[in-house]
Parts: sequence; C-alpha cells; structure tokens
Amino acid sequence: MTRKALVVSLVAAATVALLLAAVGLRQWSASAQPIGGATYTGRLSPGGCISFRVSADGTEVTNLGYALTTDGCVGVAAYADGGDLPIENDEFEYETANVEVIGSFLSDGTAEGTIETAGKPPCDDATWTATTGATPEPSPTPTPTAVPEEGKLENCPQPGKWAIAVWNGDDSTDAEQAFATCSDSAVIAAYDLDAETQTWKRYFAGQPGMTTLSILNNMQGVIALGGEAP
Repeated sequence: MTRKALVVSLVAAATVALLLAAVGLRQWSASAQPIGGATYTGRLSPGGCISFRVSADGTEVTNLGYALTTDGCVGVAAYADGGDLPIENDEFEYETANVEVIGSFLSDGTAEGTIETAGKPPCDDATWTATTGATPEPSPTPTPTAVPEEGKLENCPQPGKWAIAVWNGDDSTDAEQAFATCSDSAVIAAYDLDAETQTWKRYFAGQPGMTTLSILNNMQGVIALGGEAP
C-alpha cells in the first residue's frame, strides 16, 4: 500500500469512528430522563431567564415561565399557567401566536432548548440551558422471591422424652424422611391416632415390619419419642 493510500485509509477510519461516536452520544443523550418533581432554572442567551417544574411522575412540564431582557426587547414574557405540557421522547413544547418554546432533557439534571419570538421585533430568538439540584429517585429494589423452606418436623422430642411433634412439609412424605429432619435428636418411636378408624398407627425406627405409620401429611401431629442423635 502506498503512503498516500495509507493516509486516505486512516482518514476514512477516523471519520467513521467519529461518526459512530457522535451517534453513540446522541443515543446516550436521548436516553436521559427528566427528574420527577424537580424545578429547573436557567438563563437565556442573549439575555433573560427561564424556569419550569417537572410533574412528580416525570410526564409533564408545569409552571413554565420565561422572560427575554435584551436591549429593545420588551413584552416577551409569559407564564404558562397550569402547564400541562406533555413530555414525549424527553422533549416538550409550548406555543402561542407569538412565541414558541422548545426544550429537551439532555442528562439527569440538565435541559436546554430555544425560544422563537415570531412577530416580536426587535427581539432575537434565544437559546437556553436550565439545571436542577434535585437527584433522581433510586429505582426501588425488587422484593426477592420467597424461597420456601424445606419440610421439617416441628417440636422434635428430646432424647428419652415424649413430645407432640408436627410435620411442616409436603403431604405424603415418607415418615422416616420426615423424622430424620430432627437434627438434635432421633425419633425412635411415634404414634398417630387415625381419625377415620380410631386406631393407633405406630412407627419404630429400623423396624419396617412393625411400622404402620409410613407417611406424614402437612400439619399432621404425632406423639414422638426421642433418642440420641445419630
């Protein structure tokens, strides 16, 4: 590649990079959000002042007021009573027969725009920049989804003592697995009165042939005897 071709290639690459950067900045600016409930104040160029308020929900500009104070320019002042100027794509507009105010929010806490004074010579059109000291409300922290606890036997019996224990877990849980959730002791025996047959069902650890209490349902209570933890 010749030196001339190399220079042309570098210039082209730099131009493309600048264009991409400009587009990126424009996209970033467009993503700015007006601060709900904030009051913006600023100066006009060549002279004057402007102020307005953003509604609490950030969707409208209210209480817009401005005044041009350049030499020879009189009577160009207004107060948009009540406001109700919708904010769309981070921009708003106020228009009368003689004046048009256009504004856009560039970044958090900053806005700028223009004032066109049609039919009001010798007033010049003006540009303005306004800021606010308010800060955006932080996004609410989402409430974490509750993770259900694994089933466990409540009120486990102490070694050598009886207790009324309750299974807090899924229905049709294997009784041996349910009793194994006691960490400080072991359930070596348990009894449950069957509500329908009015007979006692029994559980003996390690004795499946003698056990008739094979499953526990949620919130089912049993009389359990504790033993030493394994």
